[in-house]
Amino acid sequence: MNILSYNIRGLGRGIKWASIRYLVGKHKVDLLCLQETKRDSLDKAAAQALWGHSDFAWEWYPAVNTAGGMLCIWNNNNFKVDFRLSEKGLILLGGVWMADMQRVVVANIYAPCDVEGKRQLWQSLSTRKLQSQEDCWCLVGDFNCIRHPSERLGNNHSNSDSNLITEFNDWLHDMEADDIPCVGKLFT
Repeated sequence: MNILSYNIRGLGRGIKWASIRYLVGKHKVDLLCLQETKRDSLDKAAAQALWGHSDFAWEWYPAVNTAGGMLCIWNNNNFKVDFRLSEKGLILLGGVWMADMQRVVVANIYAPCDVEGKRQLWQSLSTRKLQSQEDCWCLVGDFNCIRHPSERLGNNHSNSDSNLITEFNDWLHDMEADDIPCVGKLFT
């Protein structure tokens, strides 16, 4: 399954849309997961314009006062989704990845910036995974958290940061998540 996950920081129009279409086509993306669309409305025509062709399905969660907003678009021939859940900070898609006939759950995440909000989202995902019969989960998105202090831009490394980093890594371990190498721009 080829997934493109991107914090778009405002969907806008024009060049961002063309860039997304280009990436989807060039990399033969099966599932597009966008975070921080900053859109409170979106229709099927807009989703198709982003995807670039007509054979797709989509799910979205609106922004509130231009904050947040999420979108998932997928190739309906390759990923047969039979379960969808959209709520603040999360779009959850469950279905069959047709190439392997494997049940998968994909969680497109846009975690809140506040610590308590992160913890609530992590707990919600842990509970859902425990209740799920699916073996294969894929977590993508913007966790608004780092795994190691060296990932933080600037020099501010407080004890609370260290505690949150430990808590985040413990949660990822409990979720049995592997941090896979990703392709993309590295911000330094």
